[in-house]
Amino acid sequence: MELQEVRSKNIHSMGYDPANQTLAILFRSKIGGPANLYHYSNVPPEVWAEFQEASSKGFFFDRFIKPFKDLYPYQRQP
Repeated sequence: MELQEVRSKNIHSMGYDPANQTLAILFRSKIGGPANLYHYSNVPPEVWAEFQEASSKGFFFDRFIKPFKDLYPYQRQP
């Protein structure tokens, strides 16, 4: 899955696999570079589209994805 860098204080880059409805988020480290990569499952294309269009990626993630661990289970990637 290809990740695209985004303008965000907390998110370095993100990508989406529509076949598996998997969202990938590469978070930023405290010094600004890439840090930890997470995959979120069961993310519908509509949520991905809204996430892409959000003016604040961090706010969107914190409000519409992060609180719903049962709906969008995640795994930290090695």
